[in-house]
Amino acid sequence: MKWHRLISGITASFLLALMVKLGKPNNSTYICFEAEDVTTIEQPMRIAKVEKGETEKVSGNAFVEIPWFKKEKDQPLGKATYKLNISEGGVYYVWVRAYWIHGCGNSVAVAVDDGRPMVITDNTYNRWHWPRSTVQVKLSPGEHTFHLIGTEPGIKIDQIYLTTDRGYVPTGVRTPNYKVNPKQEASQGK
Repeated sequence: MKWHRLISGITASFLLALMVKLGKPNNSTYICFEAEDVTTIEQPMRIAKVEKGETEKVSGNAFVEIPWFKKEKDQPLGKATYKLNISEGGVYYVWVRAYWIHGCGNSVAVAVDDGRPMVITDNTYNRWHWPRSTVQVKLSPGEHTFHLIGTEPGIKIDQIYLTTDRGYVPTGVRTPNYKVNPKQEASQGK
């Protein structure tokens, strides 16, 4: 009888610990929005509509791109700007869902407010993916300006994801939870 209680007690303690671990709420905050939901955009960066057959690979109906062209020395490559209202302050890790065409078109820079641009790049080509990012920014609650800055032609950006969860790595198309321009969607009748 003592063994039965001991085993039952150990089993109950283990199950309770497992439930607490699995049921522990994740206190991280994330913001995911469509790259085409810009506040402003400067050429040659532009909003591109999804081509036929590409809808399953891209979130929404469009993305931001810098088309491939022969760049002149010191030629600016455009910038997309987003006004964000941050409800919870903290250190945010920045991810972009990107499509690079090759090694001469495989990077983009991001900056927040008047901060220095930080480059996101990798060597995965010809498919949508989330390049491993080391970009992190400390944000206080309130309004901030997020900049997506062109560094090379031949890039496409589908989504932008900011999270306070240092270990989170996005995969595939994420469900957006933030509208940069909520009035824009209502005025377009979507």
